[in-house]
Amino acid sequence: MTFHRQNGFTLVEMMVVVAVIILLVSILLPSFNAVYAIARQAQCAKNLNQIRVAIASMGARNEISHTGELAVSGWRSQLETYLSNSLEVMICPEGFSTRLADDVLANYALRTCSGNTFLYNMPLAEGPACLKRSVSNHGQFFELAFEDIRTSTGDASGDKDFNDVVLTVQITADTAKITLKSFGGGYHWSLVDPDDNILMNDVGKSGPGAGEFYLVTGVSGKFSYGINSLLSDFGPTDRKILLMDYPNDILRIAGTDEIHDNWVSWLEPDGQYEFARHRGRVNVAMVDGSVAPMYPRDIDPTDLELREKYWKP
Repeated sequence: MTFHRQNGFTLVEMMVVVAVIILLVSILLPSFNAVYAIARQAQCAKNLNQIRVAIASMGARNEISHTGELAVSGWRSQLETYLSNSLEVMICPEGFSTRLADDVLANYALRTCSGNTFLYNMPLAEGPACLKRSVSNHGQFFELAFEDIRTSTGDASGDKDFNDVVLTVQITADTAKITLKSFGGGYHWSLVDPDDNILMNDVGKSGPGAGEFYLVTGVSGKFSYGINSLLSDFGPTDRKILLMDYPNDILRIAGTDEIHDNWVSWLEPDGQYEFARHRGRVNVAMVDGSVAPMYPRDIDPTDLELREKYWKP
């Protein structure tokens, strides 16, 4: 007796193939992400080098205007003609400020009503009756948890469980994705813009996860790099910090008579610095022309030895 195998795959064989594919993807995906991260870091380093060349082309540091403590005020616009009238190199592929996004979000609010009666607006910002929690991905993802029963001064009242409305916020280069995670209580909420126009009506009426909205924060490229305010005090071959990834346009941390930046203010809840966007490191361009990724702790100006080595003329 002759048995003939049917063409095609059995269900078990298909399941094995799918399992193998899923396994391969799970193995390779981190590698792909790492490759892309390296590429973005390399592009950032290239940008810093182009800016350094533009500064040298000005002939150079003595031509940069000095205004009070901001020794290089307006440095971006002054370099534009030396960068083919394009400021794209001022933008790191991962260079946006989550702090700026927070400021933009604070202009929006949940309009709170009891029935048809308006009670108050709850800004999308951390405060006495709003907790910012579950922060991850260098501050680009977090939750805003609201207590919707409030005093006349805006403080939390009621049961203070901060679970009346919970929104997740995912910040990208120029948008913030707002998603309803959960809600409770007897009030109604609508997402409103700074002019009190309704963007998303009756948040939660269709259940958690049903409401999504994208806000344009415009954070892309705003604060990619900072320049050392004591630039003009360095010689062309000094191995001192010229430029680096930073949330401010100007690094005010080198001079003995200046108002210093406090790096602690840029420390996020996950322990990372906001400007350490390249896997915990920052790209640093030295006056002598070298560009390299460095950990913030290795150039921390609050360390007297490091300040002498990298920051002081």
